[in-house]
Amino acid sequence: MLRHLAERLPGALAPRWVRNTIQPIAVADAVHYLVAAADLPTDINRTFDIGGPEAIQYADMMSEYATRVGLRPRIVLKAPVRTPGLAAYWVGLVTPVTTQLATPLIGSLQHDTVVHERDLDNLVGPPPGGHTTFRDAVRTASRSADTRRWGRTLARTSAAVAATAVVGSLATDPDSLWYRTLRKPAFQPPAWAFPVAWTALYADIALTSSLVLADLGEQGRTREQKAYAAALAGNLVLNAGWSVLFFDRKKLRPACLEAIALAVSSADLVRRAGAHTPERGVALAPYAAWTGFAAVLTGAIARLNPRR
Repeated sequence: MLRHLAERLPGALAPRWVRNTIQPIAVADAVHYLVAAADLPTDINRTFDIGGPEAIQYADMMSEYATRVGLRPRIVLKAPVRTPGLAAYWVGLVTPVTTQLATPLIGSLQHDTVVHERDLDNLVGPPPGGHTTFRDAVRTASRSADTRRWGRTLARTSAAVAATAVVGSLATDPDSLWYRTLRKPAFQPPAWAFPVAWTALYADIALTSSLVLADLGEQGRTREQKAYAAALAGNLVLNAGWSVLFFDRKKLRPACLEAIALAVSSADLVRRAGAHTPERGVALAPYAAWTGFAAVLTGAIARLNPRR
């Protein structure tokens, strides 16, 4: 969770628990204690505190991780709220960690969690080489991790979405005489609504699809990753193609069919994103809703202008 939040967010406005102090322990150190504790005498029946050598705030851990793997330091600002439920939902959206798993993890961060005694060291000894620092633990854990996967995926996906937006923008001319003289239905939105809506939706497509593609690649689900990428590519072609058919070629009926195909394709993208994590399906749902509305609007314009 820490790794993906640090890699994917340039900064955050986070609940106040990000300034709580915790004492992270390296996996190897935790395994050492668990294995050694299994050989303790049967008359020892109690809990023990285990932790790393330093107490760190969670926000500082994010910044330290980013620095250790060569990313820019992350700026984390504290908000005067706790909102564990909202935070868990956000983690489920942004990282591969599910909301269900994030909920107890975030619950454990609501209070300071530090070592109050090291009695287990007296019984089984510290880990070989001593307690691992957070910096060394990050260095070890990141050796096998592709810490640049998210950046590459976001860059490629954003470029494809931006190209679609440029093609659509160049083909669209709402000030043309042809478009202004078309009869339009009463539910036609005002002209300013279209660029606002599409700017937000293109950002939504790029970010949500990047999250899905990056996580599928991280999990080794190559077939699903390729299938989603192909579905996204087809959707973007339909997206740009509608503007060309409607505004450039002035083909209302073919544009109507194209709009229907785009709406179906957008619903399929939402289905694929939601199958990966429900939060991402919800995040992408406005795109399917808007393209569905656009299909209805295009059909209405075509019916009102049968000779155009």
